[in-house]
Amino acid sequence: MEKKTISKNTNISVEEEIIDVVPSAKIIEPKIVEEDSIGINIIEAEENAFTSIPICTNTKIDEENERIKDSKLFQDDKEEGGGNIPSNIIDEINLIKINNDQLTKENDSLKTNYYNLTNLIDAIKKEKSKCEFENDSLKEQNTELRSDNDSLRSDNETLRSGNDSLRSDNEMLKSDNDSLRNDNETLRSDNDSLRSDNDSLRNDNDS
Repeated sequence: MEKKTISKNTNISVEEEIIDVVPSAKIIEPKIVEEDSIGINIIEAEENAFTSIPICTNTKIDEENERIKDSKLFQDDKEEGGGNIPSNIIDEINLIKINNDQLTKENDSLKTNYYNLTNLIDAIKKEKSKCEFENDSLKEQNTELRSDNDSLRSDNETLRSGNDSLRSDNEMLKSDNDSLRNDNETLRSDNDSLRSDNDSLRNDNDS
């Protein structure tokens, strides 16, 4: 149980210390730093349990809420006849309430940013999935095009081989044509010679 010593203080300032939440560690609550050697001292409390912090929470809000709860103890004491609450404590409570409101707004803003980032991440994941699907489709098309390209190369090689064979056949036909022309010339010459012989024989027969 925390013990509190209350004394009057005309000028106070609030100092916050960072709380590291680790197993078997001391949690230092925000404390009042006094001026003129008069103030409120809060004894440190030790907590052995590990306190987990969920996503989108602000530990400062919990600290401020604890301080507000502690401050409400003074009001309970007053209702039970415990005396008047010093004005500086009331001022501190009001300041804590203001800080708590600000931290609540800050936490709401952080939650909004968190949800926005979550939605953005989901959108990026969907876009990534879409791009991966398109990439797989393009890979399949690329594979089909490569297969078609290989088939066309094979067809081209076959056509080249066929063209070479046709060229060879054409050369042979040209050679045969030249040989036939020569034969025709020889036959014409022989034919002319035979006509001449026939004419001579006719003349001989007529005489």
